[in-house]
Amino acid sequence: DAPILEKNLSEIDHLISLTNDLLLIARFDARTNVMVRNRMSMSDLVREVISNFEIKARAKNICINCDSESGIDIYADISLMKRVVYNLISNAIKYSGNGTRVEVKLYKTREDHFELVIRDEGIGIPGDKLPNIFERFYRVAEDRNKSIEGTGLGLSIVKSITDAHGFRISVESEINKGTVFVVSGSVFY
Repeated sequence: DAPILEKNLSEIDHLISLTNDLLLIARFDARTNVMVRNRMSMSDLVREVISNFEIKARAKNICINCDSESGIDIYADISLMKRVVYNLISNAIKYSGNGTRVEVKLYKTREDHFELVIRDEGIGIPGDKLPNIFERFYRVAEDRNKSIEGTGLGLSIVKSITDAHGFRISVESEINKGTVFVVSGSVFY
């Protein structure tokens, strides 16, 4: 029966994703060198990740606005930085309602630093919960978000990756108005 097979395949994909997340966390905990740093274009990476979300955003009638400066290169592990951008945009879409907007901006704040800003018009995060969102397995008000799948590992992984690169991540949020994540760090010369 096709629907049963599709559900099983979805569960298998979820378990593979969870296993990969746990393996990555274990490597960070063991301080195993998990990064292969090279010069990479953050500008190209942001545009590539956004293009991967076009169908998912369209399904919820969410408009993704991208304002990405060209020529912003950083010294980083491309697959890990892709995961950071992917997780943050995925969350922005996941926690936003139909017909809302997600804004992604990448720009230089000064000659030697960049900022990546991801802003949504979603359900928001209560102020007293913000200090906990980067903890492993933490989910905000699960009773409010039962229909939204997740393991509570995504933001923990994002924090581990940004910390390992020497980048900074911050968050601001307001209930029923949305959330803004900002990743900042040094550009490559």
